[in-house]
Amino acid sequence: MQNNNTKKSIKGKIIGYTTVVIVLIIVVSALIMTFSMSYLTDTILLDTLQPMVKESAKTVESNIHILADRMMSIAEDRRFTDESTEYEKNCREVIRDAQEIYEFYAIGLYDKNGKIFVGEGDVLNDISSEKIFDYLKETDNLSVGESTVFNDNLGITMGMPVKINKETAFYLVGVYKYDALNDVLININIGQSGHAVIVDNAGVIVGYKNQETVKSLKNIFENCSDSEKEVYNRIIKNETGSAQAIVNDESTFLAFAPIRGTHWSLFIRMPQKDYSYMTYKAVAIVIIFAVIMTVIALLSIYKLSKSISISVNKATKRIVGLAEGDLKTEVEIVNSKDEMELLTSSLRSTVLGMNYYMSEIKRVLSDISSGNLDVNITGEYKGDFIVVKNSLSHIADSLNNTMQMIKELTGRLFETADNLDSEFERLHIVSIKQNDSAEKLVEEVVAVTQNIESVSESSENTKERVAEITEKIKRNSNCMNLLSNAMDDISKNAESITSISKAIGDIAFQTEILSLNASVEAARAGEYGKGFSVVAEEVKKLASQSTEAAKYSTDMINEIYKTISNGVELMKEAVVSLEEISSLSKVIEDTTEDLDENVNTQKNSLENIADNIESISQIADENLRNSEAAKKFSTQISNEANQLYNVINKFNLKGDGK
Repeated sequence: MQNNNTKKSIKGKIIGYTTVVIVLIIVVSALIMTFSMSYLTDTILLDTLQPMVKESAKTVESNIHILADRMMSIAEDRRFTDESTEYEKNCREVIRDAQEIYEFYAIGLYDKNGKIFVGEGDVLNDISSEKIFDYLKETDNLSVGESTVFNDNLGITMGMPVKINKETAFYLVGVYKYDALNDVLININIGQSGHAVIVDNAGVIVGYKNQETVKSLKNIFENCSDSEKEVYNRIIKNETGSAQAIVNDESTFLAFAPIRGTHWSLFIRMPQKDYSYMTYKAVAIVIIFAVIMTVIALLSIYKLSKSISISVNKATKRIVGLAEGDLKTEVEIVNSKDEMELLTSSLRSTVLGMNYYMSEIKRVLSDISSGNLDVNITGEYKGDFIVVKNSLSHIADSLNNTMQMIKELTGRLFETADNLDSEFERLHIVSIKQNDSAEKLVEEVVAVTQNIESVSESSENTKERVAEITEKIKRNSNCMNLLSNAMDDISKNAESITSISKAIGDIAFQTEILSLNASVEAARAGEYGKGFSVVAEEVKKLASQSTEAAKYSTDMINEIYKTISNGVELMKEAVVSLEEISSLSKVIEDTTEDLDENVNTQKNSLENIADNIESISQIADENLRNSEAAKKFSTQISNEANQLYNVINKFNLKGDGK
């Protein structure tokens, strides 16, 4: 089933890829051809239409010139210039002859005010309001009217001044039949629907193959697109050229040129689709031819791929068998005299070589698996298989060397395991001693920590008592300061009282002198001064008492002042002592705080030491356990080394002499 899928996949890929490539080539070629032909067609048409429209415009100009020559010959008739008594009759004869010869719809001779003088046919009686009349007055020469509609008929209006003695006397106006334009427009046939149109300067259609359209005075700007309007503006400006625009939702080619000597322009309008079908037809023919060639190519490729697929299928089956481990089945050689024959023959050689190489590898690996490392790689190896041979030899040598080293290392490992067992035994004993020492050290640290905690508590109490003493000293010092201030105030008041007492003594002395003077004066007054004398005596007594009282007060105040002065001195000494005590208490307080900080520091240090000793104790316990485990492990290593040595001895190594 796998082979069939592979076979189908190869043919499918070849045919599929080929088909895709061919289809892409066809599509790309068709697109390039379509684009190129469309571009060339557009360019050629635009380049072709422009000279064509110029020639058509010249044809119209030639027809107009012929009509103009006829008008000029009529206007130069001598009968128009001969002012005889029968002038009107002669003019009428000229008009009549012209209508019969040149087939005018109407022809008339008008005065300079536009009034009819003589005429034939369906002439207008007054042309003063017509544009042809304005053109004649402006140019005073041959003029062609803009519109081709004349009394519901189509015609070409022309005017020519009639001169008498080189002065314009009349205007000859005639309407030719529409055939001069119609013949040209009908003969312009481009493509299936291409046509020519003549318009005036306002865009009104004056010439078209459908005469009803001309009679309806249709304007080309009605219901036109922007691109179409842009081209029409160029047309009514009397430009010559070609362009492409959207007309009635179709891409259309426009070529235009002015008709000289008139107010008209001619343009040819041709839809692009009229010529696109030729391009599409050519592309379709190319595609059909390409498809036919593709079918032929695919049939040839199918036949070739089938033969390749059969050969590849045979080789694939053998390769699949080889991948599944089949090294015995022979390879069928394909006699195709090409690469497939070389492939199958090479595959056959490969299978035979692989069979030989695998047999040799099997032999070597079997010897190695049975413990025989003294093997040699024989036989001839080719190409990259030489690397396999060298690798097998290298593997056998490496295994042999490795096993030799393992054997030697096993012996050393055995000796090392015995040494480790002795060392781990000593380590176990040391770990036991270390663990006991660590436990005793933990107990000592715990005792020191408890003592430090007692010292810390005492230090805290001392600190609190010193703080209380310091606070009381501060309060006493403040009280002494207040008392000292009060004593100073009393001393100052005593001095004031002493001054007052002196003043009272002075007043008493003056009073006593006054009383003496009063007594003297009372004695002089005699009987009349007795009463005053008694008063003077009482005043004298009072003055004497006041003097004694003032003296006593002064003595008392002096004693009080001395006492206060002594008290002030003592208070100053007390204050100084309190300040010294306060300073000492501050020092004690600072010392107590330092002691407390040191105790706390020692306490924290001891706690850290206790934690570290606890860690050491745990480590000692761990060392003790590890030493026990290491001792067991060393014993196990010794046993396993012995077993490994016995296993290595089973291998047949080079140089062992087995």
